[in-house]
Amino acid sequence: MTDSPSGRVFVRYDATDNEERVYEFGAILLGLWLACSLAGFWLSRSVAGLILRPMMEVTDRVSGWAPGAPAIKVDRDDEAGRLIEAFSRVQDRVEQSIAQEREFSANLSHEVRTPLTSIRTDAEMAALDAAVSPPLRDRLARIMQNVDEIGSTLETARAISSAEAGPRTQVVLAECLDDAWSGLNERGQRAGLVLVNELPPTAVAELDRYGLLIVLRNLIRNAIDHAAPATLRVTAQGSGLVVTDDGPGIAAPDLPFVFERYYRGRWKDRMEAGAPEDHPLKAGTTSDAAARERGLGLAIAKRVCDTQGWTLTVTSSTDSDRHHTSFFLQFA
Repeated sequence: MTDSPSGRVFVRYDATDNEERVYEFGAILLGLWLACSLAGFWLSRSVAGLILRPMMEVTDRVSGWAPGAPAIKVDRDDEAGRLIEAFSRVQDRVEQSIAQEREFSANLSHEVRTPLTSIRTDAEMAALDAAVSPPLRDRLARIMQNVDEIGSTLETARAISSAEAGPRTQVVLAECLDDAWSGLNERGQRAGLVLVNELPPTAVAELDRYGLLIVLRNLIRNAIDHAAPATLRVTAQGSGLVVTDDGPGIAAPDLPFVFERYYRGRWKDRMEAGAPEDHPLKAGTTSDAAARERGLGLAIAKRVCDTQGWTLTVTSSTDSDRHHTSFFLQFA
């Protein structure tokens, strides 16, 4: 619209076609952007696949390796091939180390068992002599118990090094517990631990008897070292056992670590708290103290349970009126 000497002039223009062209141009730009984005995604994925394919192949081949598996074959001469070759060398070293450990355990068990058998036989024969005095007969009984303990330790080392469960047999649980306690009876009495076997005579389970002996002995040792003087009560629960002592209990911060190797916070804390010199924790033998300091008993029990497919858990309370510690051993 404009004014002129002859009057006001109006110009009318139809912009519909122009707006349609603008919309078409915008649609074209959007399509080009989508096409470029898809092409960029496809291109980056393809390039990444080319770069990472060797590493993915190495990962797939290495993830299927386990001790005893055949060596990984090297069929390429690039960075991935050299990585596989390096891993194969590490694999060979691991295999050699495992083989040496198993051979050492087997040789140790074989070489030591013969003299141990001779010592135990001589002690048994001497104990049968009517002329032997009662104190000497008690010493001979301790010798036989110590020989049995050494044999158990050797079998423990063999079982742990092989990481294989032994043969399964029908085991009377009450008798197995009595056998586990027999070798530790003297230590338990000296520390003030009383064992109460509440397992019914009819309780039978099909399992590795020696594996169960290892677990029970280490649980009893743990009670002797850390709970005594106390009462240790063993009961049946479902398809397993419950081992409970009424000792001082385990502090809540220590519970997550009781099955870790060399963890001995509970024993250390009690010694630092100033237990009397005649307390069983301080009055034990040098070997007993060394065993406590190593903190291996519960770790060994847990390792055996893992090998057997069993479950071992613990709960504890340090309340003054309800202090206790309970280990739950489930066979299935």
